[in-house]
Amino acid sequence: MPQSGAAAPGVAGVSHAPAETFTMEGHQPMSAFTGVTPILNVKNLNAATDYYVNRLGFRKKWEWGEAATFGAVERGAAVLFLCQGAQGPPGVWLTVWVDDVDALHQEYLASGAIIREAPMNFPWENREMLVQDLDGHYLRMTGPATGPPDEGCYRTARSGPAGS
Repeated sequence: MPQSGAAAPGVAGVSHAPAETFTMEGHQPMSAFTGVTPILNVKNLNAATDYYVNRLGFRKKWEWGEAATFGAVERGAAVLFLCQGAQGPPGVWLTVWVDDVDALHQEYLASGAIIREAPMNFPWENREMLVQDLDGHYLRMTGPATGPPDEGCYRTARSGPAGS
């Protein structure tokens, strides 16, 4: 177990702030969580990595194995593990927090990313854009709202995009 502020195992260069200790009434102190990294099941690691790098703007962090079947991509503080043919079902939904959803939308229009919903404001005071990867995983690119909820924000793909 790394010391507080030390790099997490397998995640070189990632440092975490000292964690709080939590307690439940009548129980011993609980260990705090210091991070989470989703593992997405992909059909083809090379194709998935290429899409995340060239369409979604991530960078390849590492791959594991002589004929790699497991790897990681990162963009800013977001890290995703990609696992070829194992570790989870297709169609996972993730929220990715970003500073400017509209700027990211323009970037993704230019890169050819699969955009399922253009940015819109929601009643929960977020602006969101829905992006899909090659394996059917959905990324809710989420940032601060830029105004009141948009007309039609309840009639979106969030209840199940066609083909999911």
